[in-house]
Amino acid sequence: IYFTNKVLPMLPGEISNKLCSLRPKEKKACLVCRAELDNKGKLKEAYFFEAIIESKARLTYEETGNYFEKDDYPSHLSTCLIPLKKIYDLLKKQKISRYALELEVPDYFPKIKNGKIQRFIRSQRNVAHQVIEECMLLANRVVAAEIPKKLPKKYPFVYRVHADPDKKDVVRFTDLLKVLRLGIQIPKGELSPNDIKNVLKHVEDSPYRSLIENVALRTMSKAEYSMKDQGHFGL
Repeated sequence: IYFTNKVLPMLPGEISNKLCSLRPKEKKACLVCRAELDNKGKLKEAYFFEAIIESKARLTYEETGNYFEKDDYPSHLSTCLIPLKKIYDLLKKQKISRYALELEVPDYFPKIKNGKIQRFIRSQRNVAHQVIEECMLLANRVVAAEIPKKLPKKYPFVYRVHADPDKKDVVRFTDLLKVLRLGIQIPKGELSPNDIKNVLKHVEDSPYRSLIENVALRTMSKAEYSMKDQGHFGL
């Protein structure tokens, strides 16, 4: 569990901080999800295997984001980070083409001094955060698509599903847009991810942006676990 000024391990320290931690220059056993993409970012093939991994460096989001944004990499990291950025660019294009939803809801963390909260600071997301997110989403999609095919039918599989927004929540969201009179085309009937995406794009420079982003987030159903593949609205 991550707090602002400390971390509480969910497992004993010997496991979470040593045995299962990707510490630089240490070899660790892992399960690999290998995904092969074509030049448009579409999945060609994916498979899983056990392997040994050795971390090359412990990087922060800030320093890695700086490498990506400046397109300037340390020589010992370039063979990893340059292909990773190219993969991210392909995945991003695919995400846009399928009208997947992206909510840039601001996140805040407390500034603590002498054990007391001084103020709250808005956290900054950079390209490194987005690279990790897209790779994790790809791995999750591959697992959800491929693992059930390999399991005997007697074994259940648990999916992370995200239902369409409830009609009452949709009405509340569209009513808010009407009241604010932002000159935006308001979707009728059921909302699609692209509808929400267009609304958020329209209000990027609006003083109501934060309000609308938060209401849009509340409009969507909560993700949950299910034995049935019911799809994922946001993706």
